[in-house]
Amino acid sequence: MNTIFFRNNRAYGGLFLLTLLFAFTAGSSCSKNSVHSQKYLLMGTTVEITVAGENKTVAEKALSRAFGEIKRVDCLMSYFDDNSLLSRLNALAVKGPVRVNKELYYVIDKCLEFAKITEGAFDVTATSLDKAGGYREVILGAEERTIHFKNDKVKIDLSAAAKGYAVDRAVFVLREDGIKNALVNAGGDMRAIGCFGKRNWAVGVRDPKLKNKITRAVFLADKAVATSGNYLRDHIIRTGTGAGKENILSSTVIASDCLTADILATSLFVMGRKGINLIENLEEVEALLIIERDGKAEFIESSGFSNYKDK
Repeated sequence: MNTIFFRNNRAYGGLFLLTLLFAFTAGSSCSKNSVHSQKYLLMGTTVEITVAGENKTVAEKALSRAFGEIKRVDCLMSYFDDNSLLSRLNALAVKGPVRVNKELYYVIDKCLEFAKITEGAFDVTATSLDKAGGYREVILGAEERTIHFKNDKVKIDLSAAAKGYAVDRAVFVLREDGIKNALVNAGGDMRAIGCFGKRNWAVGVRDPKLKNKITRAVFLADKAVATSGNYLRDHIIRTGTGAGKENILSSTVIASDCLTADILATSLFVMGRKGINLIENLEEVEALLIIERDGKAEFIESSGFSNYKDK
């Protein structure tokens, strides 16, 4: 695979990212008084967290801490904030190994792991290098938790991973506060805790061509989902010839954590139907790919995707 795809969002690239995935709650037995939701503009998109089945005091305390955690992750991993830990790494890593905190090391390590798995379809160096295999210029030192760049042009951009990780951290904080049922939605990167009333959380996958139409619905409990689509004004960098000739409209991935779902949705968007084979070989991961064929949308699902429909 000689193609690099990198998704950018408004926080890092100044682009307006439309929400592709959104939660809908019709048919739930939760009472209105036990559902508490707040939303803020963070990481360049609207972040909404909904807590179900808790009293107002407990819910609002947990919501406040969860939003604080998302802000903290943004301060660590923002590509354009000169004071972020990532920016300091980008400024110093070409001079020699730079020791970073556990979180930044973990996310970068995960991104490089998926760069290898996807044969470069996902690459955090694409913004700076714009060439195939750029991720090989990043050297990790696991023992000392260091990161070093072999190429003086390398800069790491975590725009296609930081939001997913922030969602995971928000979920961690909510659970730490005893929340059993919640949905964190960061501009379409979502993760569910428990259920909504007597049903799993229902998430609509928007039609890639029709803004107000839902083309698929999935039902989640303790799972994450993310979608990539070029019509969202995502930032795409392609190098080489590995993408094929498919007109890919969107890719949706369900995984156990949002960081994985975020990365794989980005990867699948550029890999196309070849990426479905990758998904089939990964545990606890399912996907939906929408491709335009003869002017019509063709839906390609991984073998277990149907397990998340009509639940």
